[in-house]
Amino acid sequence: MSRVSFLVVLICCILGSTSRAFAEPRDSLFYFGQDYGSESQFNPATALVNGGFDILRSYAYQDSLLHVDYKIGVQNVLTNIVHPADNLGKAGYVNVASHEIFPFRGLGTNYGQFVPNIFMHTFGEGMLYRKLEEWYEVQGVPYPRVASILTTSAMQLLNETVENGSFRGANPDPIADMLIFNIMGFLLFSQDGIAGFFADQVRIDYWPGQAVIQPDTLRLVNMGENFAFKFKGLPWGVKLFGYIGNEGLGGLSIPLTSQDNFSFAYGLRVLRMSAIIGRNGDRLMVPSAGNNEWDLAMFWDRKDSLMASLELGTVRDYSALLNVYPGVIEWKGWTVGLYAKASHQDGVAAGLTFRHSPLGLGWGVGNDRANAAFH
Repeated sequence: MSRVSFLVVLICCILGSTSRAFAEPRDSLFYFGQDYGSESQFNPATALVNGGFDILRSYAYQDSLLHVDYKIGVQNVLTNIVHPADNLGKAGYVNVASHEIFPFRGLGTNYGQFVPNIFMHTFGEGMLYRKLEEWYEVQGVPYPRVASILTTSAMQLLNETVENGSFRGANPDPIADMLIFNIMGFLLFSQDGIAGFFADQVRIDYWPGQAVIQPDTLRLVNMGENFAFKFKGLPWGVKLFGYIGNEGLGGLSIPLTSQDNFSFAYGLRVLRMSAIIGRNGDRLMVPSAGNNEWDLAMFWDRKDSLMASLELGTVRDYSALLNVYPGVIEWKGWTVGLYAKASHQDGVAAGLTFRHSPLGLGWGVGNDRANAAFH
């Protein structure tokens, strides 16, 4: 085992050792167990599906669960994170740092990976780790912090496995994500003061997609790991609003009632990823130049639980994506969620989702991503 890998295990053990077998009840910061909206679907399985298969939103990846090369993917990811020094050396430490850590070589799309690394892997998934710990506490699971670390790490490993696919060689992305930014997130959100700041002054919320499986093709659609940021400080309760997932959007969040908020944002969505292959066979994944879309999005949340959202592609990928979460549509005590999408590049699809379930059922026509570059 490498020194870096040993350090990761040691940090996880230290974090886990602070969690008693059965934690005493405490005030939750991120999980409140609402039976409506996105919170009604929140559990470890939902987090695993939405985070683990997040990359399949990219048009560069096929999206059938049957076509992911899980075996080579997990082998290559584990090889990279167990031997980080060897694989970073092949890709070049300075080169990796400029792509994954800080864009000191420029701000082009090739050097934009630091944005999701910081805002998703550190702040977003750090918050998600804390939220899962609170979920396990409510369920009475022994050692909730250890359970949350294991769940979040499994989700991150699945995400890197799917993104790696059939590639063999040095892959710096899981090294940066899992050994640097995710560990930073664990450490930060294990501190009550820091977690409290991001629960109040800069509110982070987990607003995942509603993952739907299409039974005839086993295409997984509408999944995704998304985080909303609300910054206090403007008059009349208005907040600056940020939304990051496959997109990077900015706008405002406006209170409608004491419980409900309307947010709108505009920005870029990444349509495709492409690979930069180095001289030693190493691979860096970057957003494809000229393959971004300008999106307008609107969100309705109730007590920070997302009730409905609408996202419109306005320039290149003319598209509309609607999500309505359980609790909005009710009939005789029954409620379901629904999603519908029409996309120039990804066809037409729709589906139904349910409370507490990580997967809904859907139908789609028009595109099987036969020309996807990565599997």
